[in-house]
Amino acid sequence: MDTGTLVPDGSGQFGGPVLTHESERPYRPGGEFQALDLYTVEIRLWQAHGPRGHRSPGRDIEAEAAAVIFDTLAKGIDNPMIHVSHTDKLVSASMPGKGVHDFPTGTTIYDWDQEKWDGYVVLDE
Repeated sequence: MDTGTLVPDGSGQFGGPVLTHESERPYRPGGEFQALDLYTVEIRLWQAHGPRGHRSPGRDIEAEAAAVIFDTLAKGIDNPMIHVSHTDKLVSASMPGKGVHDFPTGTTIYDWDQEKWDGYVVLDE
């Protein structure tokens, strides 16, 4: 879609495929897990044909557009969801009955950050 519909002053195209997420949990040493393990659908989004950054210092068009998509899905779908950036940074999560939670900068998908997830990540099947 046109990035400008998601982010003011954005240009270019934003989107990506919807994929089946395959967990790597069975291949990890016993007891290791990641926040992604029990989620089965993945939407990979990125900015194309336009700048990822903005003329304003520190503004990340790609991150802003992804947050708009996540927030829209969280409001419309009553399923647990997580928003991951750069393959391993946990940005936010939506949990039915709890709402949306934004994680502190630097929170990862790795089990050592489980306490920071605060019950907003699905850990049991």
